[in-house]
Amino acid sequence: KSGKSTFAGWIASRVSCGGALGGLTLPPRRVLWCGLEEDESDAVRRFIDMKANVTNIAIVSILGPEPIPQLKAELAAFQPEFCVIDSFTALSADSLEDENAATQVNKILRPLLEVVRASNAGFTLLHHGAKNTDGYRGSTGIGAAVDMILAMSTPTDCPTERVVRAKGRFKMSDYHLRYDSDAMTYMVVGSATAGQAQSPKKPDKHERIVAYLGEHPGSGIKTLRSVVGGRAQDVDAAVEALVMQGKILHLGERKGFSLREAP
Repeated sequence: KSGKSTFAGWIASRVSCGGALGGLTLPPRRVLWCGLEEDESDAVRRFIDMKANVTNIAIVSILGPEPIPQLKAELAAFQPEFCVIDSFTALSADSLEDENAATQVNKILRPLLEVVRASNAGFTLLHHGAKNTDGYRGSTGIGAAVDMILAMSTPTDCPTERVVRAKGRFKMSDYHLRYDSDAMTYMVVGSATAGQAQSPKKPDKHERIVAYLGEHPGSGIKTLRSVVGGRAQDVDAAVEALVMQGKILHLGERKGFSLREAP
């Protein structure tokens, strides 16, 4: 639950609209979103909120008992330039008994790679991270099959920050991301060289409260104190100031706080 789907959804949204992305200027592209771990309506809401060009996005939530042939059919029908599969675990759920068994994993990856290479589209395959490490879960054959591994982690106590560490065929620096839950967009707030991340400016208590409530509406003062950290009276003062400024709402002692909707 590090935010892989949200980040990939934001990338897909920007690709669908075209414009500046990662130092490049892209024309609008067609995107096939295979969201196999969530209800289709969740993906629809995310793309609308992220201001995607929805005419350039096709959403598939089920690939059926033969997912690779069905994926091939979906690609042929929509002809996207970019495709996201969320996730490898969901794609292989009906045919993979042991995620750590290279032989089993390769029986899925080989036909998937054939489809990918024939499609002339860029692909992102989301996969779950291993517990207590910064690596991915399962057989090393999963990582060997892709061009780049981008491992997302949460290195700080700020709930909206992520570090993405890159490893693979292309030269790419690690980087820090910060998610703006109000605008539903990501910002690169730092980079990493020689494996060491440059620490971005840490958001103040007000920013952290707003960011957390954007993802966890209804949180109470005790939760906010724990998440934001520092002295309880300082967090309480920041919450009171945000209420006075009209940026957050106090819903009642038992209902906690939420962001105030923009007029």
